[in-house]
Amino acid sequence: RLTLPVSPSQLGPVYTEGGFVEGVNKKLGLLGDSVDIFKGIPFAAPTKALENPQPHPGWQGTLKAKDFKKRCLQATITQDDSYGDEDCLYLNIWVPQGRKQVSRDLPVMVWIYGGAFLMGAGHGANFLKTYLYDGEEIAARGSVIVVTFNYRVGPLGFLSTGDANLPGNYGLRDQHMAIAWVKRNIAAFGGDPNNITIFGESAGGASVSLQTLSPYNKGLIRRAISQSGVALSPWVIQKNPLFWAKKLAEKVGCPVEDTARMAKCLKVTDPRALMLAYKMPLAGMECE
Repeated sequence: RLTLPVSPSQLGPVYTEGGFVEGVNKKLGLLGDSVDIFKGIPFAAPTKALENPQPHPGWQGTLKAKDFKKRCLQATITQDDSYGDEDCLYLNIWVPQGRKQVSRDLPVMVWIYGGAFLMGAGHGANFLKTYLYDGEEIAARGSVIVVTFNYRVGPLGFLSTGDANLPGNYGLRDQHMAIAWVKRNIAAFGGDPNNITIFGESAGGASVSLQTLSPYNKGLIRRAISQSGVALSPWVIQKNPLFWAKKLAEKVGCPVEDTARMAKCLKVTDPRALMLAYKMPLAGMECE
């Protein structure tokens, strides 16, 4: 494990497959305990609209991993504006440390956020810099490494023609990329790559369930916790994706009779226009 501790119980720059990353060490109370925090580590390359995620090429020097990155591009809750960024596949890590030496072989918990597959972020909502999905408390109390990450949502994450021209599930593929990155790299942070638990709530709980069913994750996941959502929940599976793809294509002026032409057009359409072209019928929906 290539790490450079700057004190007996604090990680310095950590060597990952993309290069060195440097976070911050936060002291906890008066007993000498602390938590190393890394925010904004890329686990995949900047995305292309309606394309599968690709490996990150890496970086030169040491990446300062000290701030959350923007959430993935998504509509506001009123569905009349958008925010976030296409370049959004980043993860965050909290590593609890004792007083005498850096932690080794800690269990790892990877959080998948909910939000109806339409909204959300790895760091969650925030109020005055207090973030809903801050991993510090779980890490410190549970002596586990906590990882959160972003994945694409809405049409950019799940639009599909139902065939090979636009197979969809890009958001689920993002999730897999994050889990696989953790498996390959978490030992350098003091985690046990053979003891990874994925957990999530609502659409995140359904995602956890779906990830356990995916053959791509064979050998990656030790345990899974689905909260308020599983793969078989009635709101999870879209049985007629082409219907929605055609409706969206019509709104942005793309052809609808041929799925190959439709997909080609949708991929070069302004991603924000795609996002705003989809209106979720909120009335009558189950609570997310």
